[in-house]
Amino acid sequence: MSIPFVPDFLQERAFDAVSTFLTTQLGYVWDYEKRFVDVSKAVEALKNDRDGVRDKAEEDEGRYGRAIYDNVVEWLARVDAIVAEYEKFKQEHDKNGEYALAFPFQNLDIRYHRSKKAKDIKERVEELQNEKHDSISRWQGPPSSMGYALPSVEYEELDSRKQNMEDVKKALEDSSATMVGVHGLAGMGKTTLVIKAINTLQNREPKLFDMVIMANVGKNPDIRKIQGQIADMLGMTLQEESEYARAIRIREKLKKGKNTLIILDDLYAKVDLDMLGILSESGDEKKKNLILKEGIKSSNPSGAAQTKTETKNVAGAGQNLTRKNSGIDGAGQNLTRQKSGIDANRTRTEKKVDDTSSGSSKVGKAVQEHHKGCKVLLISEAKRVLSQMDVKANLIISMDIINSDDAKKLFKKKVGITDDKNSDLEPLAIDIAKKCHGLPMSIVTTAKALKNQSRSVWEETLKTLERQKLTGTPEYSTKLSYQLLENEELKLIFLLCACMGQDAFVSDLVRLCIGLGFLEGIYTVREARDKVQMLLMHLKESGLLSNSYSNDRFTMQNLVRNAALLIASEEKDVFVLTKRKLDEWPDDDKLKRYTAIFLHHCDVNTEEFPQSVKCPKLKVFHFHNNHQHFKIPKDFFQEMKELRVLVLIGIDLSALSSSMKCLTKLRKLCLEQCINLDEELCINIGKLMKNLRILSFSGSDIKSLPIELKHLSKLQILDLSNCSELKKIPPLLISSLTGLEELYMRNTSVEWRIDNRQNNKNKNASLSELGHLNQITNVDLQIPSVAHLPKNLFFDKLYSYKIVIGSSSTHLEPDFKMPEKYELLRYLAIQEKGGAFDIHSQKGIKMLFERVENLLLEELNGVQDIFYALNLKGFPCLKTLSIASSSGIRSLIKPQERKHPENAFPKLETLHLYKLNNMEQLCFCELLSPSSFRKLKVVKIKLCGLLKNVFLISMVKLLVVLETIEVSECNSLKEIVCVEKNASENLVFQELRTLTLKSLPEFHGFYRISSTEQHKILFDQQVSSICKI
Repeated sequence: MSIPFVPDFLQERAFDAVSTFLTTQLGYVWDYEKRFVDVSKAVEALKNDRDGVRDKAEEDEGRYGRAIYDNVVEWLARVDAIVAEYEKFKQEHDKNGEYALAFPFQNLDIRYHRSKKAKDIKERVEELQNEKHDSISRWQGPPSSMGYALPSVEYEELDSRKQNMEDVKKALEDSSATMVGVHGLAGMGKTTLVIKAINTLQNREPKLFDMVIMANVGKNPDIRKIQGQIADMLGMTLQEESEYARAIRIREKLKKGKNTLIILDDLYAKVDLDMLGILSESGDEKKKNLILKEGIKSSNPSGAAQTKTETKNVAGAGQNLTRKNSGIDGAGQNLTRQKSGIDANRTRTEKKVDDTSSGSSKVGKAVQEHHKGCKVLLISEAKRVLSQMDVKANLIISMDIINSDDAKKLFKKKVGITDDKNSDLEPLAIDIAKKCHGLPMSIVTTAKALKNQSRSVWEETLKTLERQKLTGTPEYSTKLSYQLLENEELKLIFLLCACMGQDAFVSDLVRLCIGLGFLEGIYTVREARDKVQMLLMHLKESGLLSNSYSNDRFTMQNLVRNAALLIASEEKDVFVLTKRKLDEWPDDDKLKRYTAIFLHHCDVNTEEFPQSVKCPKLKVFHFHNNHQHFKIPKDFFQEMKELRVLVLIGIDLSALSSSMKCLTKLRKLCLEQCINLDEELCINIGKLMKNLRILSFSGSDIKSLPIELKHLSKLQILDLSNCSELKKIPPLLISSLTGLEELYMRNTSVEWRIDNRQNNKNKNASLSELGHLNQITNVDLQIPSVAHLPKNLFFDKLYSYKIVIGSSSTHLEPDFKMPEKYELLRYLAIQEKGGAFDIHSQKGIKMLFERVENLLLEELNGVQDIFYALNLKGFPCLKTLSIASSSGIRSLIKPQERKHPENAFPKLETLHLYKLNNMEQLCFCELLSPSSFRKLKVVKIKLCGLLKNVFLISMVKLLVVLETIEVSECNSLKEIVCVEKNASENLVFQELRTLTLKSLPEFHGFYRISSTEQHKILFDQQVSSICKI
């Protein structure tokens, strides 16, 4: 029946819609059983996926020490939540007779709603299943040497070493011993014993040192490199050119009062400690007078007239408070110690120094005080070197071979033979241990190599060792370990590690492996990095590799490296020369056999450098020039057509364009710190080297990139960092590099085009091209301004990024330095001068705040508090927050009309606040969740003129791991902790180790104390229960 005045086609559509709706709704009732079975199967499949991911995550984290990605942890939590929801749904289903469809149909309404519920759960389950996790975890590296202790080592308690251990501990605990030395033959375990002794002392309360720094010196000391190691561990960046200026910077940092131990390992000859920034004890009288002068003056880096302000540095648990050269002088009063605290009505610091000079000269006293803050431990094979370094004879500790009983004990433990069960291999174990001649390194290396090997391998090893002399044993132990490595991939990685030198970058090894292309089943840079880290871990477990002074490097013991280089030369025809003079090249027969040549910092005779060399098998040529801009002959590479990896550092490239045309099989090309990198050479690279995976011009004088580079479709890594003259990149070049995974472009002068700007005469590429790179995972960029940002910002999807928006400030504190190029983290710095943009309009930038790990904000306008204005989720991944020169900011968290506790900064470890002129309070909000600020370890505040206190007492209970507080030049600061009215919380800082207060004219005390005394008390008797300082 039709309806008048309504067209037929509308009636039909209405009927169809009603029919479809009714069918769907009735389907919910009728098909409930089917929907329940479907959702049950989907949940079961999701649970299997979850168990697989969780098992892999637990193995990676527990066995290999890898860090699980946040999105994986979140996914697992969401899966657990929906599985729990399904289980509750299923319990109701089973409990109620499965809601059968039966007369008198009393279950119709229930079946309808539960059927819809089943559909909803199934859809959410399918969404979770569709979220792929190609990678579950990442390598986070061993702990840094910077801090209170060193990375843990495998150390066995042996009777032969008890006296050595006690001697080292005693020397370290002796406050008058400023220089300590340990010597013994290579392979004695000197470094291992020293690290174990230090960690044992540092695990006690109070800790002996506030900071422990370790640097490797080596046979050919590189002063700049050692300075860099020390600076890295001090958390500072050395930008000075001269070694002397760099040394002064380090010295000033060390003199800031922290009790520091510096270990210099592997000394072969006398080293000038002054050039390392370590003031030697044997300095002349003029130098000592300088120490005295600098020890009593207050800090005034600007050079203006001195104010009545000094520094109070509190360090060293177990004492109430220790007074150093100066105190906090807020009102022309000096602070001196009393039984109950520090009295503020004493004479000036200068008189205090005079009063302490009885029994010794003022100069001598000042020198002694200086060395209290810095102790040096030297490790060398030669006692003579320690004597030359002015180590006193009674502080030189000698290590000899271990006795036969200890050798047997050590070998059995490392090979896995226990005393509680007999082994037919034990007699062989005892004989092999004896043949290792008491050298711990040989015993450990040999035992690890023989573990789980057959008896025939043990017998053959014993026969070989019987033929070895003392000096040949370590070499054989290394060779045995190498031969018993489980596969060729691991063997090649081991040899490459030896070829790369001391303290090499893991990232350089990853690039070398990609260049050689030997990693099976590995196609991406990220996969290669994880694979290499896994292989390095196996080598460390075998005793063939060691942790370096930082997480992103590795190293080898000299004995192991020497043996490895011998193997590389004999078995792989590899030629390696480091910091030596190359007067004459190997003969033609050797050159024809060579597969790799590494020349590290060598003095190469220009006249003897061959015009060309015939190396038909050569796969790697690495030349780091020791002289500025060495010119390689134009035909040098003509006979190297099989070359896969070419690294030239510090070379004049003006003559090389023609001979490099033949290198069509190159996979890795690095032309770094080179000059005359002309356009013709770059065009040839693009046209002829289409197999390239890695291309680096880092630090070279390239001025523009030719469009011909667009042909490098297989390129995975492009490094243009520190190319200060690079200004032009043609449009569509970057977007053509479809395989690109990593892009490094810090410190360049590229004039990026701004999208959607009318009358834009700029012919350069725009940053929006990066959005077309589907494989990109890691970028290191410096962007001139917010206006240059891509319209559709995609950086939040990246695995790792380091992005600076604006120009880097040179006046900022050293703590604000940009992370190193190869560090894998999410770093964002907004340094737009004059605050010439509205952060609230930048949704793309605000999206980054949800996953950023290290954040620097400078000259940020229009923001009064960080939490509510920038990220209401509380910056869930942020670990380091630095804010500078932002006059609008009044607090991190300002109270709002929100009744539930805020979850703020749950992962924050370090907080730096600098020159925030209007900051009134760190945190006004009293409603914070228990996870807020729970990981905060370091707080540093400087030049915050309106700040009256640092913490509210209600916040103190959250700071369970806080270790360091530094506050300086805050003219209104009265106290560290503000105790609110009716506050019931206990004032306890459980882990506080260092408190530095400087130039605080209104300072009253750690917290306000009611007192009838006329003078101010800085710390009362309760301070020892407040914190372990």
